[in-house]
Amino acid sequence: MTIDVVYGEGWDAVRRVVIGQLSPEAAAARDAAGAQYAVILRGPGAGQPIVLHVAWAQHYLGAWEYDEQGRRVREADLRRIEPGRLFLNHTAQWRYESPDMAEFADDAGSVTMDLRPDGRGWTREQPKGDKGGLMQKGVELPLEQCWFPVPEFGDWAALSEAVDLSSVGGGPFRSGVLEEARDERAPLADPQPNWQPPRGARPKHLEAMFTEGSRFLLPSEYVSYGEPVPAAEREVVVRVRERGPLELPTGELVVRDPSWGGASADAYKPYTVTVRPGSYRVEIAQALSMSMSMSMYVVGVRLVISEQPAVSWELAVTRDQDARLLRDGQYYGFGVDAGIAALADASVVARLSARFVELFVRGPHAWGEGATEGGRVLADLATGANMVTFSSGMGDGSYPVWIGRDAEGEVTCFVADMQILCDAERCGD
Repeated sequence: MTIDVVYGEGWDAVRRVVIGQLSPEAAAARDAAGAQYAVILRGPGAGQPIVLHVAWAQHYLGAWEYDEQGRRVREADLRRIEPGRLFLNHTAQWRYESPDMAEFADDAGSVTMDLRPDGRGWTREQPKGDKGGLMQKGVELPLEQCWFPVPEFGDWAALSEAVDLSSVGGGPFRSGVLEEARDERAPLADPQPNWQPPRGARPKHLEAMFTEGSRFLLPSEYVSYGEPVPAAEREVVVRVRERGPLELPTGELVVRDPSWGGASADAYKPYTVTVRPGSYRVEIAQALSMSMSMSMYVVGVRLVISEQPAVSWELAVTRDQDARLLRDGQYYGFGVDAGIAALADASVVARLSARFVELFVRGPHAWGEGATEGGRVLADLATGANMVTFSSGMGDGSYPVWIGRDAEGEVTCFVADMQILCDAERCGD
């Protein structure tokens, strides 16, 4: 059973049309350059193909499978994060109860699996989608089921160990060109890709967040204490206050909830990007509303390394995190379980966290003169290092830290983003 191999910008699964067909030579050139393209693997007849989406510059190869209605029913997300090797990062399957159920409908059943490079991960099963129950459990796969060789261009049969190709037959593969179907009602006048490689979350409003007097309009779905906030009361103004300075004797920064972690070294992992040891200014940005339902919340905390403007941003990660594995909108964040977070040097964070818990248990009177609006400073008398604590936005959750770099690529700041302004609109722009 022969499988036809066709290259293009993508595949329109509803009209069953190759979008922007490419010659094998043109696709090979894109492959070598890391540019994105699609591979359509189609068996005999007019059934749906398996579509490979390739974007090596983003370390990505995705395999999508469709049903007769043009709805995605299966996906495999692989990442080239080591030379010559693909890692199975994520899989998903969807089940539709009827032919007219929309793709990814809220009540469509789904099963997903997310893995880490060591083979451990978790599965999530939602038989009724978002409108039913959720079953989640941990998994651990043998490494040979998680890692696969990167195929040479054109050798798509080599993917059969990583991707189930049975729906289009078993091969052999034949490179060729399919005549595009014509749909006079909706012609393909502009054959642009209908897909993009996954992209992790990106920061928003980080400069304005630390500009005194900046105004934002929070989104309409924003709530405070469980109640919707009227439109007239969703406008907030930024207030910036200086704390610290933060002493970093090793230049290794940790941002975390100081109330948990105990003696585990895993709880105090510094970020992989370090700075020169020194003393650095801390700025706490708060959003203030005149509404009684919206008080003042910390929206971000910035550790200022230099006064140069940031021209690029990247996600701060620890040694066991890899931003190349993130899917759309995802980020690695520091967890908060007590409504408070802290900045500290890796050399003292465990000791000062224990001190924080001791003072927290004793009550507000134990802080004495160390208490300040929006945060506290704890000093380590033995080393001169310290910890700067702050309220974590709207409370518990997971929050990203962004690293700003200047035009020369040097670190200018670290920003803990409390995710309050990420969906807000800037007022007055």
